[in-house]
Amino acid sequence: MREYTDKIVLLIKRILLLLLAFQLVRLFFFIVNYNFFSDEQAVEILSIFFYGTRFDYATIVYYNGLFLLISILPFSFTQIRSWQTVLKTLYVSINSFLLFADMGDAVYFGFSNKRTTADFFSSTGQVTDLILLLPKYLSDFWFVPLCAILILAILIFLYPKAKNSNKPNIRIKPGGILQRVSVWAIFLITATMIYFFARGFNLKPVRIITASEYVEAKNIPLVLNTGFSLITTISSDVLPVYNFFESVELEKIYPVTKDYSANSEFRKLNVIIIILESFGKEYIGSFNNNKGYTPFLETMLDKGTNCTNAFANGRRSMEALPAIISGIPALTLSPFITSQFASNEISGIPALLKRKGYHTSFFHGGRTGTMGFDYFTRLAGIDNYFGKEDYPYEEGFDGNWGIFDEEYFSYFNSMVSSFPEPFFSCFFSLSSHHPYKVPPKYENKFDEGTLEIHKSVQYADFALKKFFEAAQKESWYKNTIFVITADHTSQTKEKKYQTRSGAYQIPLLFFQPGDSTMQ
Repeated sequence: MREYTDKIVLLIKRILLLLLAFQLVRLFFFIVNYNFFSDEQAVEILSIFFYGTRFDYATIVYYNGLFLLISILPFSFTQIRSWQTVLKTLYVSINSFLLFADMGDAVYFGFSNKRTTADFFSSTGQVTDLILLLPKYLSDFWFVPLCAILILAILIFLYPKAKNSNKPNIRIKPGGILQRVSVWAIFLITATMIYFFARGFNLKPVRIITASEYVEAKNIPLVLNTGFSLITTISSDVLPVYNFFESVELEKIYPVTKDYSANSEFRKLNVIIIILESFGKEYIGSFNNNKGYTPFLETMLDKGTNCTNAFANGRRSMEALPAIISGIPALTLSPFITSQFASNEISGIPALLKRKGYHTSFFHGGRTGTMGFDYFTRLAGIDNYFGKEDYPYEEGFDGNWGIFDEEYFSYFNSMVSSFPEPFFSCFFSLSSHHPYKVPPKYENKFDEGTLEIHKSVQYADFALKKFFEAAQKESWYKNTIFVITADHTSQTKEKKYQTRSGAYQIPLLFFQPGDSTMQ
């Protein structure tokens, strides 16, 4: 048994050497691009290097999976010289590629301002151009191959070697069934731990956007490494390039740059965005001959600016959040949150308001990690994320997704009332999601409707009403702009909402209490 645990210790040493090498290359990346990161404090830089280990380890496991497994196989022959030579060859060749790619990307980052992702190899001409320009790159950036040789030397000469590699290292006595079972159990446990420490124990595996949990968007390229960016985007959709107009002609038709400057002083109004889960336009009576399931929302539509021709960006909640708070459309089959573009520096309402001194927050009654909301909100400039785990009360859990809307709206109101003004906060409701449950105490309060979702929509509308009844008593209420919309549509019965356009029609309301210009 001792001999087998020594084998695991040896593997740990080899992994630690790789982690050291990745950090050295991260230091190289930082030095080459010092001007980009130079405004960061020393403590922040150290934390970036620390958190970078999370992604380095994942990269090591993803690319070295075969090496890691065969290194701890519980067989005697794995300790002989020839087998160890094969292992070292795998180790050096795979990881030198990863580290060299990182170092080359350090130079390329100056042109792209992002880590290289898989789309580089599918972009027309990029690989060909790289091959043609390689001699020029090597002469201009001569220090890259020089440092690469140094890293290669570190891997070769500091590679931890097995003891007594000429002899078998595991001697299982005949009939030692218990020992065999124990060794195989340790093998399976170790292999499982290696994988899950790399993948993570959250609902979603570690991805590019996970970096936003640890650092600001600007520093994501430094906390990541190129190997990780490549392997996590290899199956991502490629964004098609269209060229319908020449840039000069397009600028005349629809200028991209617009000037919204005004002589009036910026009004630091609070901003609350309420995203109602699955609230299709079909459920709102005023749009459908007064046949609807949202009586409170009906009353609100006449009090503010009611956008009667609003459309959802997609059909999934993961597509809605980037669109609503950052204006990022769903241009590919996979949502932005899981795409290869998730490491890009983005802007949006919360990031812009934060520059004006706003407190920023996001509330969702589901488990933290659901749909990557926690990662994206940090990327978009929101500092404070509140999920099911932060909810301090026992009552209100729906038994499936998270906290019922009524209880969570009440919690939201109390939390917002404690924030300094001005503040930006986004609330994403939950109860009108499948399985469309309502609290037992309200089972007989709402009509069943004609679709399964109708009852939960009525409950969500009721919870919205309770929130506004409580909020209007707060001091911040009249100094707040409310935006009420939906993430996407859901079940439909009317044919006009089953068309290509009708399937995306949602409500959109802007409301500021006491401001007649909003009506």
